Amino acid sequence: MQPDKTNPFDILSSTLLFENERISFLDHRVRNPAGGEQSYGIVHVKQPGIRILPVDAEGCTVLVGQHRFGAGFYSWELPAGGRAAEETPLAAAARELEEEAGLAAGRWLELFRFVSTGSIADDAPVAFLAWDLEPRPRHPEETEILELRRLPVPEALRLALDGEIRDAVTVATLLGAHLKARRGDLPEPVAAHLR
Repeated sequence: MQPDKTNPFDILSSTLLFENERISFLDHRVRNPAGGEQSYGIVHVKQPGIRILPVDAEGCTVLVGQHRFGAGFYSWELPAGGRAAEETPLAAAARELEEEAGLAAGRWLELFRFVSTGSIADDAPVAFLAWDLEPRPRHPEETEILELRRLPVPEALRLALDGEIRDAVTVATLLGAHLKARRGDLPEPVAAHLR
């Protein structure tokens, strides 16, 4: 049985509480499904996230290491970034792969569209698989101090399963791609490196 997919919340008013170049914070006054009124705060992400799982001809991927200020820890994750309003998810993925990892991909496949924190934010990252890779000059943003780590895909999967990779979208992308490869949902020969 399919659940009712209509929005049970009625927005009565909205107030912008904070805004910068990356996010805005809105306080909505809503009528909830039970008929009561309440405040519902939402973070609007102006540059929705993208994540890339690059796989080279030898079955290796690249992790990017950097300090994540918001979470307060050093994170190893797949190449990632934000998408400008005028960019398609694929164009943003290609740009970020080159900026962060110094790679260009000849083949792309959209893997997943995520809802990372749907109760408090509207960010909806898109994850891609990229292969037929060629090196390019890296040019990270001036605020990024990045470390690269090339490793076999099975090792990246182990790091995700052991909790050494803590970025949720990276973990979900690695594990989801592995399962799609095992199900036969991904093209050969890249699928062979993901099983």
